[in-house]
Amino acid sequence: SVIFSSSVLPCDSAAHRQAMAIARAEPNLARNCLQMASLLRSELAIRGVDTGASACQIVSVQFPDCPTTCRAYGMLRDRGVLAAVFMPPATPEGTGLLRFSLHAKLVAEDVVFAASAVGEVMDKLGLSSHSCAAA
Repeated sequence: SVIFSSSVLPCDSAAHRQAMAIARAEPNLARNCLQMASLLRSELAIRGVDTGASACQIVSVQFPDCPTTCRAYGMLRDRGVLAAVFMPPATPEGTGLLRFSLHAKLVAEDVVFAASAVGEVMDKLGLSSHSCAAA
């Protein structure tokens, strides 16, 4: 099942089953996760960063090209904020994307810290609407 297959490994199935049991037993965790994602979107919007229309725990920020995406990733990593990097063919040619996947144990202070770091990086790269308005 590991080579030339899209089937799920038995250990993954067991982990998914346990995750579902936790989600059923503690629905407040899922609510907190979605609340933190909503807070991140709001905090980024305040800082002039567009995140699109998603309403799940994944918050994405698009970049105009791959080198800028990589620079932003590095600058955020240096600030202690991690994201997943997506570039073509996973994104439209000539663009890049950073995705933040929030989890249930985050608190508002963590999210505001991450949003501040993203806003600062976007400003330094000249990409937020705030930095565009100032130019």
